[in-house]
Formats: sequence, C-alpha cells, structure tokens
Amino acid sequence: MKNFIVLLLIFSLGCVSGSYMRTGKYYLSKSKENPISVFNEKPTFLYEVIGIVIARTKSKRIVSDQDLLEKLKNEARKLGADAIILIDLKEFSDSEGGIRRVYRAEAIKFEEKSGQVQ
Repeated sequence: MKNFIVLLLIFSLGCVSGSYMRTGKYYLSKSKENPISVFNEKPTFLYEVIGIVIARTKSKRIVSDQDLLEKLKNEARKLGADAIILIDLKEFSDSEGGIRRVYRAEAIKFEEKSGQVQ
C-alpha cells in the first residue's frame, strides 16, 4: 500500500510542469516551509514584481487547480517571492483531444514600508 501511494504521488506530480522568468532583483530562494500568499487582484500595499511564474498541465489527465497553484508557489519560492498575483488561466485543446491548462502569475516581494507581515 505504501508503495502504491508513493507511485501515485510521483505520477500525479509529473502531470504539472512549471517555469519562471526573473524580471526584477535577485533574491535568495525560499524553502518549501515558507508560505506564499496568493492574490486574485493587485494588492493595495507596496510590492515589487520580481518575476513571472507559469504552471501548465503536461498531459490530458485531470489536474486540480490546487496542484497548479502549488506549482506556481514552488516556482515563486525559487525567485524568493513572498506572494503571487494571478494573471490568467488559459485552456486549450491539444492535438490528442485533451484539454491543457496554463496558469500565469506575477511573483512579488513585499516592500518593507508596506506594513505587510512576511
């Protein structure tokens, strides 16, 4: 049973890929224990955009929105971000008859003057 769960986790993680593009200053990457906030719209406090993060499904298997968000957060951690701002979600049909999804977000760093707790 334990082996089945491990294989299931490996299999499901392989269905989502991610990437990032640094557009701002370099910051140290963050560990998986560091929380990444998610915003659906631009926050009202001061922040710096440090990159764009992307998560996409790689196969026609069903992938949850939560899996895609976790991939965005992991990519943002590589940039040293404190949060992400969701930009868009695109869905399209592929040549194999499957539906592929792509999430894009801005990776941001809170400005110290903003009063936002990190």
